[in-house]
Amino acid sequence: MLYFFILLAILAAIHASCFGVWLFKNGNKPGAAFVFAFSLLCVVLPFYRLLTAK
Repeated sequence: MLYFFILLAILAAIHASCFGVWLFKNGNKPGAAFVFAFSLLCVVLPFYRLLTAK
């Protein structure tokens, strides 16, 4: 089940990154940075949980 959440996080990060690129191109650089950071966090946390699970 955790692999399913990782897959969903990757798909959501791709979608969010496209939105971040759009924000960056339209001059909203702080918003784009937040979207990129948040999408990276959403991908990293399931991997961290996978690696630290007992």
